[in-house]
Amino acid sequence: MATIRLIRIHCVDRNDVSGEDEINIILDGKKFAGPINIHQDQQVLLNTKDYEFTGSVDVQLIEVDGQVGGNNDDPLGTRHVKDNLEVSGGLLSYEAPGTFYTLEYSVFLT
Repeated sequence: MATIRLIRIHCVDRNDVSGEDEINIILDGKKFAGPINIHQDQQVLLNTKDYEFTGSVDVQLIEVDGQVGGNNDDPLGTRHVKDNLEVSGGLLSYEAPGTFYTLEYSVFLT
């Protein structure tokens, strides 16, 4: 068993043409944090609870478009983090056409 702690998200290239992105963080298929309003070149410290998992955890980023009457959200990717290695200051990268994010995290073995 392990615990993942999400530390910071960094928007290198935003998804929306203007304004800010709204990012949801999904862990194992369930919304864990968000929407996080973030601008180009901005870093946001995450103040979330730790998440316990066994085996691996899927960490997904979704840019929420928020259009009424439709679901045009943009999935930015899913990364898999395993419970077999303690990590401090790890970095997950998410890249979609014209979009790039990094997510800093740590894993603690329990």
